[in-house]
This record gives sequence, structure tokens and C-alpha cells, in this order.
Amino acid sequence: LGDVYKRQVEEVISDDNKILSSTNPAVFETEPKEAVDIDIYYEASNAIAIANINTQSTLLNYFNCYSFGNGVESDRIRDDFNAPKIGKGVKVSTILDEPYMEERRSNGLIFSQIYNSTSGINRLNQFIQAEPITKDVNPEYGSIQKLYAKGIRQVIDIYLLNEAKLMSMGFGEKTSHNLINQLIRSRKESIEDWRFLAAFGVQRLGMGNCENLLRNYSVEKIFDLSIKDISNINGFAEITAELIFDGLTLIKPQYEVLISGGFKLEHTLLNTELNQSNSPFNSKTIVFTGTMSESRAKLQKQAKAFGANVGKSVSSKTDFLIIGENVGQSKIKDAKSHQVDLLTEAEYLKLLKL
Repeated sequence: LGDVYKRQVEEVISDDNKILSSTNPAVFETEPKEAVDIDIYYEASNAIAIANINTQSTLLNYFNCYSFGNGVESDRIRDDFNAPKIGKGVKVSTILDEPYMEERRSNGLIFSQIYNSTSGINRLNQFIQAEPITKDVNPEYGSIQKLYAKGIRQVIDIYLLNEAKLMSMGFGEKTSHNLINQLIRSRKESIEDWRFLAAFGVQRLGMGNCENLLRNYSVEKIFDLSIKDISNINGFAEITAELIFDGLTLIKPQYEVLISGGFKLEHTLLNTELNQSNSPFNSKTIVFTGTMSESRAKLQKQAKAFGANVGKSVSSKTDFLIIGENVGQSKIKDAKSHQVDLLTEAEYLKLLKL
């Protein structure tokens, strides 16, 4: 509390009592040490609002000594030698040597480890001072920052680069080689059309909305849609439709250039194609959990091809929970509470006739 001090006088205890074992306690005179250049404060009560310091008196709900009324104070219970001291334990704090203020760290990361109540893993370390949980990323040396500083503003600009150009921008030989190889690989490997569209960063067109859009119109037709066409799709309000329309208009030239570069897109099945499916999972919401014989991504893609909606967590809207090996009990419990049908992976594939 800085230079503010408060004293509280407790109830006076007479000499004729059973609390003190001596009516004539020994008195030791002490002299304080010379002031040192450090501000140390010992905790004596709960925190008191600074705004109330000069406006009202505050009674402390804590004391750490008895006063005999003659200038003598004792911090021992019954004032006995070696008796327990009155106190909450030493809790010392001090002031900062420099002013403090809010700081926005645009290039800093915080990692406080993981916690899993099911498996009993608790590695949280945000309250352990010795554990470093922050990492500063130097914005000057990041790959994206270097590209941006050299005038790269659009995706198509990246695909026009070569190793020599990257090295002239300050990238090392190995880094330049790896980046170009990744660009070549991205054109050779197939990618879902909704993932490809989401990569352009159109406002209100995240992965979920991209998939919803492409279930109603093929990727070749979305650039010819009107605002009304988009707003008629379930899940797209008029304001969202306007933002998507403007965004698609803006990225159309980039899209056409990239597609001409040889990208292999896996087309999303249209709702009209899904409705013709005789799959038992058509229009059903399913969730996969546990270790499967195939990759989770492949099974999810397969389920969507059969008209299913794939969820990430079990809820009241879930129809089936497909379980593999090493399944956590939390999802099983949630499925039973929501009366969700449980199927093993083998049972699921059998129903698909695969």
C-alpha cells in the first residue's frame, strides 16, 4: 500500500487473566536497521482498494501481536518462550522498478502444456515460474514475413517463384529447394475442392461453409452465382451471401490462374447426387472415435461420399458413433446419454457393403 500505514487496537487484556503465563514478561529492546534501498511489504490482510484508502478507515481482520499497553508487544501465544508465533507465515512482496502497462505481443506464443482428465495427464505449467511458457517469434525472419516484404501479396505470386528468386529474397539454398518442392507437390497431389476454395481466405467462407456451398453448386459454377442464389442455400443469411459474393468476385482471377497450373481437385458430391444414394447413413450425422484400420481423414471423406454429415463430437444431433480400438469412455458415455447408436468399424463398413 506504499506509504500508507494503519494501526488497529484490539481488546485490552488485564493482568488478571489466564491467557498470559507471566505478569512481568521480559522486555528486549531492539533497534531497527538503517533503511535499505528496497521496498518490501509483508502481507497483513486482504487486499484493500486504493480508492478507499483516503475516503474511509478500514479495520484489518488480522493481528500478529498482543500489546501490553506499556509499549511492549508480544508475538508469541501466551507470551511463552519458544511458543508458536502469531502469524500467517511470511509473504513478502515488493514494487516494480519500472512502470507497467498492457502489452500486445503479435509475434509471441504461449504454451501451457496439456491436460486430460480421462487419462490423468496434467502437465499444466502456467503457474510455475521456472517453466518457460512463452516463445517470441522474430517477425523479421519468418518465411511469410520475408515473402510479404518482397511484395508477394497473392497465392498466384508464390507459384511464380523459383529457387533463384527465393534465394535473392534472403532464403537459404536448402529452404528455397524445400519450398519449391512443396509447391510442386501441392499441384501433383489431389485435394478436396472445398479445402482449395477455403485457402483463398474469403470472408465467411471457412471450410464448413465452403463444403456447404459446394454441396449445392459445383466449384466451376460458384463464380456465376448471384447474391440471391447464395442466400437461398440453407445456412447462408443475406449479409453472409453478400460478403461471399464480393469475395468470390475478388478471387476469381487468382482461382483461374491456379487451376490452369494443374491442380487436381476432388469434387464434392452435390446434394442432388447424395439424395439418390441408398446408403443407410444418407443425411445422418456420424462421429468417428478411436483407432481405425484406415486413416480418420479417409473414413470421413468416404462417409461424406455416402451422404453422411461428419461431426467431431457427440451431441443430441448425432445419429451414429463409429468406434475403433482404444476408445475413450467419455464419448461412449455421451453417446449413451444422447441415445446415439454405437457401431464398430466392421459393422459400419458392412452396412456400407464395403
